[in-house]
Order: sequence, then structure tokens, then C-alpha cells
Amino acid sequence: MEAAVILLLVSLLALGVLLVLTRWLVPKALAEESTDHAGGH
Repeated sequence: MEAAVILLLVSLLALGVLLVLTRWLVPKALAEESTDHAGGH
């Protein structure tokens, strides 16, 4: 039972980290892409 609880907590933590990373990195990546395209042309 303990192993299942630990697994659940770890998966929830990973999901939260993933969500935060995507929410923080996606706009940055998009901005970098736009500047890259602008600089290329």
C-alpha cells in the first residue's frame, strides 16, 4: 500500500512540475522562435 501511495505522490509531483515548466517555457520558446525568424529574414 505504501508503495502505491508513494508512486501516486511522485506522479502528481512530476505532473505539477511538467505543467509549471510548460507554462513557463512555452511563451519563452515562442518568443525565441519569433525573434529567430525575424533575425533570419
